[in-house]
This record gives sequence, structure tokens and C-alpha cells, in this order.
Amino acid sequence: MSKPAKGVSKISGLSLRIRDDGLGNGQFGYRRLFFDVQSPTPVTADTQITVRASVSVGYRSQRATTIEVDGVLSAGQQMTTLVLRFPQTAEMHLLWWDVWIDAVPDKALSQNREAPHPLGDSGDSRWRNNQLLILETEARPATTSTGQRVRNAQQSLTWSASLRTGELRENWLDFTPFDIVYSDIDTLLTTAQDEPQRMAALRKWIHAGGILWVRQESDDWEALHDLAPLFDWQRGEGPVDPTKPVGLEPPGVGSWSYVNLRPIGPSEQQDGLVADFDPDAQPMAAPSAPTPIYTEDWFVVRRHGWGMVVAFQGDFAGDRRQWFPDKLQRANMYWHSQSWPQRHGLVPGNANTDFSNWLIPGVGLAPVVTFQVLITLFVLGIGPANYWLLKRAGKLHLMVLTVPVVALAITLALLSYGLLSDGFATRLRAQSITLLDQQTGDATSWSRLSYYSAFAPRNGLTFSDEAAVYAIHPGSIEAYDIRVAQSPREIQWTEDQQKLTSGGLASRTPTQYLVVQPRSTTAGLTLKQVDSSTNVANQFESAAQLIVVHDDQGAWWLAHDVPAGDTAAMESVEYSEAVAALRDILSDRQPRFPDAFAAAEDSELLYQQRRNMSRDYSRAGMDYAHVSASQNQLSQRWRELLGLAGGQALNLPPGSYVVVSDQAPLAVSEDDFPEEESSVHIVIGKW
Repeated sequence: MSKPAKGVSKISGLSLRIRDDGLGNGQFGYRRLFFDVQSPTPVTADTQITVRASVSVGYRSQRATTIEVDGVLSAGQQMTTLVLRFPQTAEMHLLWWDVWIDAVPDKALSQNREAPHPLGDSGDSRWRNNQLLILETEARPATTSTGQRVRNAQQSLTWSASLRTGELRENWLDFTPFDIVYSDIDTLLTTAQDEPQRMAALRKWIHAGGILWVRQESDDWEALHDLAPLFDWQRGEGPVDPTKPVGLEPPGVGSWSYVNLRPIGPSEQQDGLVADFDPDAQPMAAPSAPTPIYTEDWFVVRRHGWGMVVAFQGDFAGDRRQWFPDKLQRANMYWHSQSWPQRHGLVPGNANTDFSNWLIPGVGLAPVVTFQVLITLFVLGIGPANYWLLKRAGKLHLMVLTVPVVALAITLALLSYGLLSDGFATRLRAQSITLLDQQTGDATSWSRLSYYSAFAPRNGLTFSDEAAVYAIHPGSIEAYDIRVAQSPREIQWTEDQQKLTSGGLASRTPTQYLVVQPRSTTAGLTLKQVDSSTNVANQFESAAQLIVVHDDQGAWWLAHDVPAGDTAAMESVEYSEAVAALRDILSDRQPRFPDAFAAAEDSELLYQQRRNMSRDYSRAGMDYAHVSASQNQLSQRWRELLGLAGGQALNLPPGSYVVVSDQAPLAVSEDDFPEEESSVHIVIGKW
């Protein structure tokens, strides 16, 4: 999208041109808008510019996201560009904006809400199809041979775009609209050499969950060794012999492997609770499966953080006639499982069926038993007791005063108790898993944050400017007020932060976010082996409740309750003991619905209320999404770690560790005020 420059404003003497990032519709994620402010002649003094833009699914919709950014047109210059980044929440947005020049509103450069500009219209559904970005040394239309080859290779890909490598941005958020980036190895090597910062952004996106497709020509996959320096893998020599995962084991863990394309039916998925398993039991065995179908002579994969690199053999689309229908169908199913909604477990702007399984315990729930006791005492006191006392005193005529006074006092007491029981602070329950490579300092956290605030913080919520923050919405089943879900939100970008200044956290309203944040860190564990003993130093920001280490010799070690900055001796254990310790500490910490939620299913009153709410949510376009939070990568990695996804529990290569804590070992937000409770944080690292 590119909107021609408006005429020169009579107020400021400036003109404005708006353009987007050129990526097309893409998938959900963060989009960029560029506001080019121009002057016919060089300005004589610094000019302060503020742009406040709003995007919405409709100009009358309350679900508007407003982004504010400041900039300066420096003295002697004629143009400056302000970049606005916003999370995309619908297939089509409407855009309007206001501009201030030196704190004076400039209506000539602004766009009225009643006449918004359309942004990102598309005929393809982005909910159920992977989205692809092709990187080539020269930009070409999406219908060229390369683009067509990729589209033919993957039937579920319905849209692709081309982009020059020189136009790649230096922030990984700019890749978040896409599921897959396609390139050849030479292009990647050239980018890494000539534009290391842009290659770092691409690598950071992969580490955060993105998928890189590469094409290589060698028959024995030997060309894959060239990728090693790009991702700090250990470089090998000679032919690559990919492994073949058995059953439901995840492919590409620690080395190149083929993919087992056998589809997984709902009856085969193992999503049982950790509490269902004996802590002393052996890891779950993978269920029996039909003869696997591997991707031999087709493609291999290797994990990199939360994402993966996929290498195709030669002209992978040219041999499509050799792909028998069943194999092609299963490949489509595999890539569909890697699409944006499946990986994140949500569709932004839609309700999530798992919203209520990660609430702060006891917060926001009515104290039913206490209210029942107080109401019973009130009935007894205002009735028989009041009558008996006044009759005994010969002042029955005062009942017309005592009844309303006592009723008011009891009502205020119930209200005060309800307010005080939830407290006045902002409270946070977090579930996070961080993948950390101490050799490179690369760390990426996936966090599910559940907030509850008695009074909304004045400055809202603050996150890093490199964090992807996606709202998880409740729906009609939770029977929340639709007006809360549709409340407008504001994002203010600063040099190194994004602030959700308004609408990000409402008073006394459960609020949840999925936050994906890559970062560089020096935190981690330091291991020192002396003779037959091992000591561990905790260099994270919080105490470690459990540390499990798989050392270079393949031995397993445990340590409990190691404060931040302290050193502790580790205990040598067997593999089964390490698994038991991990399952024991996590057995009651996974997301689950509160008991009151299940009990409410029998309430006829609540059933009617939910029906009414369902109509409201449907009219507002906030039906439940086809995916849920329990399906995202955070939940999937949790199940893999505990052996609940069909593979082996604690499937860690030598030189790895797991840290479990109830406080964030690496900050999940930039705020200091939330009081964490009932949280669980896991770091899966290697040194």
C-alpha cells in the first residue's frame, strides 16, 4: 500500500506520504507503516513531529489499536520517515491518523476516522494457510519460476512475496507476518557477509519459531555444512547422514533428520496431565504406529531454538509427479501444523477456549462460601434477632430504621470484603520456557502472562521493543463483558520499549498475553567438576527450585533450591530419577481449569447468560478460534520435556540442562510492579 503525498499543508508547509512494508498481507504478526514527512525546502530549525495512527477492522469498531511515535525533521533536511509498528489482528484493516507539527495539530496532514484508508485487503484466508517470503538476490514477481516452484511444492501455500535481500530490516518483528522464509544457501552466505545485522534479525526470527527453507544440490546433503557458521553449529565434513525419528519423536533435535509424515489422529495425541503419571515411572513409550513415511530424497530438518531450518534436495518441485497422493497430502498436513495460528495457539482478535485454564488462583472469583455465611447471618440478624431485641426494649417502631441501616452496612461489608480479598496490587501468573545457548548468548522465551489488577497501572504495561506481544482474548463461555474485549488499545514506541499505555490492562479484569522475546544474555549456569563431584553456580535473576544437568559424559545431576548468585553441590542420579524429579515439581503447575469453572456447567442461569454473550461476541466478530493456547509451541515443548508428546522425557543432548523456578529467571516484561504468584518458569539450556 502506498498513499500519494498530500498537498503541502498551509499550516506547517509540509507534505505527507504513507506507505507500508511491501510485504503484502502476510500472516498475523507485526506490520510496519512509514510516514514520510517532506518539506519543499530544507527546514531552518528542528521540527518536532508526532504521528498518532489507528488501525481497526471497521471505523465504527471499538477494537482499534492506536500507535503513537515521535520524530524530528532536523534543520537543513527536507524529509524524515517515522516508522509505526503494530500487531495485525485481521485480514483487512482500516487506517486513520492525526499529525502534530511542533505540538500543533495539522488537519491537512491527518486522515479523518470517518473516511479511513483501507490497508491489506486480500482474497486469501491467512488463518489456515502458511505464508511464504522468498529471498533472492534480485526482486522478482511472485509468479516467476522460483515462486511458482515453491507454490507447487506446497499446496497449502496460497500466497508468496519477493523481496530483495538488501531490503531486509534489522528487527526480527518484521518477519513475524510469515511462517516460512525461502532462500538458497549462497544468498544466505552473502547476506551474512555483507549485511550481518540483517542476517542476525533473520536468525533471531528463526530462533523465535520461524521456519527457513533452503535449497541444496548435493546428493548426500554435504552442502548443509555451509550452514553451520550461520547458526553456530559444529561444522562437519563429508556426507550428512540424517537420522530417522521413531514414532512421534520430534525431528531435527541436535542434528539433521528426516520427518515422519505419518498423520497423528486425535486419539493418538497424548495430552494427559502430569499428575496422571507415577513420578517414579519410566518415561512413556511411544505408541505403536503404522509403517512411517519419511521424507527421504525430499527434505531434512534441524531445529534452531523454537524454529527450524529445512533443506530441500535440488529442484524439489520438479519431481512432484513422483510424490504419490498420500505422501503429498501428509506433507500438506505437516506444513499446515506449522502455520501461524497453530504455532501460537491463537488467532488475534478471536476468543480462545483455553483462556480460563491459566487464571491467577482465587482472583476474580466471588467468595461464595463467605457470602453465603454473611447473608445467612444477615437474614437471621435482620429478622428474628432484630425483632426480638426491639420488642424486648419496647421499640418495635424503630424497625423501619434498623432494617435499612443494617442492610446498607452488610452490603458495604460484602462489597469491601470482595474488594479487599483481591488486594490492590497488580498480580501476575506466568508460564514460560526459555531456550538458551550459553555459547552464543542467544535466548528466546515464550511466555504466557496472566494479569489481574485491582486498579489499572497508570502507565500501562511495558515490554521490550523486540518482544512480540499478542493478546489472548476470553469469549462467551467465560461470560465476560464484550465491551471489555472490544476496548481500544494504545501502543507507544520508544527507543527500546513498547508501552501498552491504555486498554492493555483494565481494572479488575483478567487479562492475558502471549509474549515471544528473543534476546542476548550472559545469564546461565556455571558448572565445575572436581574429581567425582559437580558444583553449579546459578547466574540467573531468580532462585532455581530444581536444576537437572546432563553433562558431557552423559551423567545426570540434580540440585534443589539454589538461590540466584549462589553455588551448590549437585547430586549424581540415574536418568529415571531425573525424570521423576522434574515431573514431581511440575505435576501441579500446568494450565488447568479451576474447579468452579467445571461446576458452573450445571448452572442454568449461567447457561442462559452464555447464550446471550455468544450472540454478542458473534456479532462483534469475536467467535472462538479454531486453535487454542494448549496447542501452541509453549505447550508442545512442555509436553516434549515431560515425555507426554510420544517421545522420551528429558530428551537433552550431553552438555544441556533444565532449570525450574517460580520467579522469572529472565525478565518477561519491563515492569517492576507485578507480584508473581503460582508461576512456573523453565530454562532449557546448553553450555
